[in-house]
Amino acid sequence: MTDSIPLLGRLASMDLREVWPSEPGSFTPWLAQPDNLQFLAEALGMPGLELVGTEQTVDIFSADIVARAPDTGETVLIENQLERSDHTHLGQILTYAAGLDAAIIVWITRKFTDGHRAALDWLNGITNEKIAFFGVEVDAVKINDSVPAPRFAVVARPNDWTRKLKVASAQSEVTPESLTFTKFWNGYEEKARAMGAPLRIAVSQVESSNYYVRFGLLGKIYFTAYRAVSSGNVGVYLAIFEDQSREFFEGLRENNAQIEKAFGGPLEWLEKKKDAVYWISAGSLKAEPQEDDWPRQHEWLASTMKRLHDAIEPYLVNLVGRSDAG
Repeated sequence: MTDSIPLLGRLASMDLREVWPSEPGSFTPWLAQPDNLQFLAEALGMPGLELVGTEQTVDIFSADIVARAPDTGETVLIENQLERSDHTHLGQILTYAAGLDAAIIVWITRKFTDGHRAALDWLNGITNEKIAFFGVEVDAVKINDSVPAPRFAVVARPNDWTRKLKVASAQSEVTPESLTFTKFWNGYEEKARAMGAPLRIAVSQVESSNYYVRFGLLGKIYFTAYRAVSSGNVGVYLAIFEDQSREFFEGLRENNAQIEKAFGGPLEWLEKKKDAVYWISAGSLKAEPQEDDWPRQHEWLASTMKRLHDAIEPYLVNLVGRSDAG
């Protein structure tokens, strides 16, 4: 007796542009859906990915997808490219990763060149175990007239990635003090978001006394809110920690009258020459440690942070632009 011969279809690859006509208009929104992020997470060997946002502003650019690793709280950058890998996108993932303080960087493309895959391997080799670069090739297939099915193939990853996930999770130390800071700053973020004050892009929890909002990508320029447990004060300032800190500080101080008018009050211009660190302080508020006083503190911090940011930002944009041009 001859067994029946099964009827089988043929697996055929599809043109990615037939499935996703554009990266921002179709692929990124598709990938940002929870089930599809989970599909990608499984390919990466991660328990999951939580969406933070799409087209997230980083300086004058925008990152395709920013997500969060739910087990460690790390920021995950996902950059999409439906064509062959190129130098432009290699530069973008590095720029966005710096601006977002991302720990996991995922570059998705139709096909990686040998050079770009080698670049990701090199980056994984020279960075510490807290940073991970992934290269993922995407394609779509169908059987006969079936609907398209996506496939992810990871072609570049850190060595011993599973161990790194476990180490990162095990090394995250939670203390009562860090939990209090996290609770305080989470409450602040709610108020800041409602008032339109600047927010961090990184999604990891804030577990210390300072809440930093990085300005641009040129260097270490931060709008900062702080909570000093010892003195009981909360305050706001701009800090400049980079090679051109004096140039930027002096450029802002030349416009101090206009900046203070826009801010709505005097600012304190501080200089610490030894470490080339400069501050523009917006003052502080005497605060009580009890949680029932936190809403008052959050209101003051968010309002002051927004006023300082709005007053200084136009001048910083001009100074950074001149520095880039030079």
